[in-house]
Order: sequence, then structure tokens, then C-alpha cells
Amino acid sequence: MRRQPRAARIAALAGAALVAALQLCAPAPAQAAAASFDLVVSAAQHPGDAQVMVVQQGDEVTLKVTTELPVEVHVHGYEIEEAAAPGKPASVHFRAHATGRFPVEIHLKGGHRVIGYLEVHPR
Repeated sequence: MRRQPRAARIAALAGAALVAALQLCAPAPAQAAAASFDLVVSAAQHPGDAQVMVVQQGDEVTLKVTTELPVEVHVHGYEIEEAAAPGKPASVHFRAHATGRFPVEIHLKGGHRVIGYLEVHPR
């Protein structure tokens, strides 16, 4: 078996040490967080009342929706729907995997209305 020249062995060890040092110094990946938002639906709401909810990609999101009207809560971009009614709030839980700005709507008799926007920023 042939031995590597001393300079080659030193270069290989230095390279391995550099890789190990860079891995130790690299920032740890950001941990996913849990984010919870309370949304209240009333007949008196106006379109300008829409809440903006900001999270990071990978976060666990919970939307708690209370309402005085029977509605379906719909999170666009995630295609999640959940029923809510007076005295029976909806709790919509999901991981924010897609980035962007997504309307959160309620579907009710006679149409739909935006009650908030979910903004998911890249991690």
C-alpha cells in the first residue's frame, strides 16, 4: 500500500477540520413556532376590518373563529374549510407550508366575506 505524501495528508486533515468548524459555527435552523389567532365574525363587520396574521413557513397555525352567524371558514391556498356557528366556534389547525398572502374567508348564505389575511413568510 502506498502512503500519501505528507503535504497531501495535512491538506486532507485541514480540509476536514475546516468543514467541521463551519458546521459548528453555522446558525441552527430556526425552530417552527406555534401561532394562534382569534377571529370574531359579526354581522356589523366591514371589509376593512380584516385582520392580518403573520407567521413563518413551517409554523403551526391555529385560527379560532367565533361567530354570531352560521358560516364555513375557508383558508385559501390551504383549501381548509371548517364549520362555525353561534356557540360552536371553529378551530382551524394546520402547518404553514406555502408562502404568500392568503385570504381567510367565511362562506355564508348569500355569499362570502374576507375576515383576514394569512401572511406566510419564508423561513
